[in-house]
Amino acid sequence: DKTIYIRNISGIQLKKPGMTNGYIQFTLSGGNESKGGVFSATQDENTVMFSKKYYNDVVEFKTLIEQKINTEPTTQSSTSNLDEIKKLKELLDIEAITQEEFDLKKAELMK
Repeated sequence: DKTIYIRNISGIQLKKPGMTNGYIQFTLSGGNESKGGVFSATQDENTVMFSKKYYNDVVEFKTLIEQKINTEPTTQSSTSNLDEIKKLKELLDIEAITQEEFDLKKAELMK
């Protein structure tokens, strides 16, 4: 059992299930999450694996968390926003997020 507080989440990666299970991985400030794909994710304590059956529920869950994060007061500097955009670009490059998700989040961070 592990509790992850929303205020500590600095990013969320969602991997859609295909030939293997999917996963949702939480990046925490100062954390050291696995970056090796689905097989490494199975060993990461900040990752939850799921089957195709639960994909739509997990997408909804991710959206709710992102909405909550975006309504929390923030003290991020522009430097940390640029770091977040860099992380998002990495997720885009490995096709963990769509171009639309990237553009939307980038626009929010640039405000």
